[in-house]
Amino acid sequence: MHRLHAVVRRAFLAALVGLGATGAAGAQAPLRNATIDIRDDWAPVNRFDPRSTFGAGIDGHGAGVVGKIFSRDNIAAMKSVGFSMATYRLRTELGV
Repeated sequence: MHRLHAVVRRAFLAALVGLGATGAAGAQAPLRNATIDIRDDWAPVNRFDPRSTFGAGIDGHGAGVVGKIFSRDNIAAMKSVGFSMATYRLRTELGV
């Protein structure tokens, strides 16, 4: 497992360096045709169901805006995306 992490880490760092190349003297050329080898001969460490794991977030809004945002059409559009849950952030930290 440690070998896999090392291989992925090296490939990721090489890609970052390649993306940051500016063409200046001594700069490394962009990485092309990189291959990341991911081993799949180990049992999964954990599993998750994306239907119940991922959701949507809705930020709080100013006075009088909520009725406009949560209209029938907008709610139908939000439900059509397929997220199973949503959180509503009250932004209480901004009221200090």
